Amino acid sequence: WGLERVGEALWLYVGASAPVLTCAGAMAEDGSPPTKARKVAASAAPRSSADEVLQTVLARMGRAASGAPPRRMAAQPAPPAAPAVGHANAARAEAGPADVAAALKAALSTLPPELRAAAGAMAGMPDLGAKLAQVEGEAPPEEEDDPCRPIPADFPLDFVAERDSCVELRLDGLEDPITPEFTHQVFPRDKYVLGYRNLKVVVSYTKRWRVIVQVNFDEALQGDSRWGSDFLDHDLAGQLEKSGITPKVDTASNFTTDSDVFARWCEEDRAKLEDSDFAALGVEVVNLQTVGNLEIAKCVNLHERAAAKGMFSRLQAMSLWWVESSEQTDASDWRWGLYLALEDHEIVGFATVFTFVNPVRVEQPHIPRISQVVISPHRQRQGFGRSIVQAIYDEAIADASVYQLTVEDPCPLFVSLRDSIECGLLQSKCGYATLPAFPKGIVPPEECERIRSLVKVIPRQVQRSFEILRFCALKGTDDAGESAFRVDIKRRMFADNVEDVQNRARETLKDNLQLLYDDLMDQFKQVKLA
Repeated sequence: WGLERVGEALWLYVGASAPVLTCAGAMAEDGSPPTKARKVAASAAPRSSADEVLQTVLARMGRAASGAPPRRMAAQPAPPAAPAVGHANAARAEAGPADVAAALKAALSTLPPELRAAAGAMAGMPDLGAKLAQVEGEAPPEEEDDPCRPIPADFPLDFVAERDSCVELRLDGLEDPITPEFTHQVFPRDKYVLGYRNLKVVVSYTKRWRVIVQVNFDEALQGDSRWGSDFLDHDLAGQLEKSGITPKVDTASNFTTDSDVFARWCEEDRAKLEDSDFAALGVEVVNLQTVGNLEIAKCVNLHERAAAKGMFSRLQAMSLWWVESSEQTDASDWRWGLYLALEDHEIVGFATVFTFVNPVRVEQPHIPRISQVVISPHRQRQGFGRSIVQAIYDEAIADASVYQLTVEDPCPLFVSLRDSIECGLLQSKCGYATLPAFPKGIVPPEECERIRSLVKVIPRQVQRSFEILRFCALKGTDDAGESAFRVDIKRRMFADNVEDVQNRARETLKDNLQLLYDDLMDQFKQVKLA
């Protein structure tokens, strides 16, 4: 696997402690044994610092990137003569592929992963890391979901910024900045922003989520420099504006880069907050629930009011930092609904709901789907999310035109929240305070239909909620009860995945079912019943 080039690196790095390394056990690229043992002679002379040697290695590897063939060992100054035969034979007996791997890792240890990958690519070994792991008997490293641009060895590292560390969010009234969770949706190219020294992107919000974006840096590399505009993030301001963090509706009134304008917006929104009058904002809301200083409200006639559509756009733009694959939608579509969580009249969270319409089902044509639920980071883990989702369920249950309530691609935390709410509905409104017994643990279709008509829970979730309630009731039961529960769950999982598992060997099938079962039990343990 390219040992001539690897040897070039080893020749520079290996010290006098291993005068001769023989890679007799190394495998060729196709997995077959090498045709001959390969030797790498090491110089006994002292070497330069790791940084200096590293630059030399990468410069030589870089010849491949420029089209020049890599220099062979013969082109280098001749190393000292090999030691006596007895000494060399002893070294050959002790050395092996693991020594080569260790030497290579030491050679590249001063580089961050992306530069090590770049070095391997330039040396004609893009899978160097995986092969080193195989040589050492380790599991190959997982491929990165977010591959980075190869960074040349001589690129100035002070112009490299990690996107997760260079972005901070600020909310009016909070002293400490907030770190966003999904910066890759704003900087989709890779995890680095290249071309700016001491880069800091500050995104600040008012009490009503109007936004200013400020890009600060000490120096920027020019787009026409030798690195090229395609390699550098030269239009950072434009990239931020196109990313979706700026509201698309009435942008001029909701987004700015002028600090004086933003300061005026902060004062205006604080004053409107004290008035607690959404009508003054041009937004019509109805109260759904009030608990202490927490209020859950729903925007009415969202699609007809320009101010309401502007607020809808602002909130969805902000959610890009915390909701995977989030995007701004068309608030002029009457099927979109907006729910607000208010604390002392301040918006601390929101949820969006899209209502599908089935014209064939005349009496119950509506199927609302919860699309986004976002709670401001400084108000999370305080019950706001549960309150807003519970209010949506309560409204759907009370609406005779709603057939059932669904959820769009929930994250694990929302899955637990949904499970908790739906289990509570089964217990409080469907007579499941005492669990019924069903053959093989399967809720019959007619019972699923009865529950759907009462609490708008879809059949798959009815089965899941029943299993969660059974799981919670197992505490303190005998082994026979736990065994029956486990058999019922595995039987149901087998039926649900029969196409994937029917051709597997029996032992493999048992192992896979056990993995599925263990994962499901981990999910059930996260559910907190009211």
